[in-house]
Amino acid sequence: EHFLTVEQISRIYHHWFEMPDEKGKDKSCKMYVGLFLFSYLGNGANVNDLLRLKYNNDWYNSDGKILSFVRHKTADKSPVKVQIPVTKWLKPILDYIADEPTRNGNVLGWFLKDTDTNDEETMFKRTMYVNSFTSVKVRKVCKVLGLREDVCVTFARHTYSTTLHHIGAPFALVEKNLGHSGSDIAFNYIGSFSVDDLFKWN
Repeated sequence: EHFLTVEQISRIYHHWFEMPDEKGKDKSCKMYVGLFLFSYLGNGANVNDLLRLKYNNDWYNSDGKILSFVRHKTADKSPVKVQIPVTKWLKPILDYIADEPTRNGNVLGWFLKDTDTNDEETMFKRTMYVNSFTSVKVRKVCKVLGLREDVCVTFARHTYSTTLHHIGAPFALVEKNLGHSGSDIAFNYIGSFSVDDLFKWN
């Protein structure tokens, strides 16, 4: 089982606030654990999509309440827009790890380290590095907290989807929030969920 309980991830979340302020340092544990928490609180978005996340029109049109993207992995096959509500739990994480908003600028430019985001091979290598390094830092925190030590970035996505399922969120909302197109053609006939719904379930 590649997920944590709400109690376990809450412990990581609250511990994050007590971690030393290392903003700007290359090996900052707080920045990378913050990225893990962003993945969980940001609809379980994977690092590949988070590194490509932009301050787009949805951000500006919602006064900074919504971040959105289309999953890079399935953009050509099923371009489902994923909308991340910037909840009161996510906002302090974003305030710490995100770049200052600029129109169409990278949300997580700090993690890119001058990476050419237009070059697929370079982005792939950078994503693998950030994935790996984030997992190392999260395991370090889990060890301190007495939690399982096999946690990796993938746990954030699995924990998000499992938690929403357990609290009774509509399955179509869970699928859409994960960026899936749905296995049934009927999914295409379901209207968009409101911003209020996104905040409610997240």
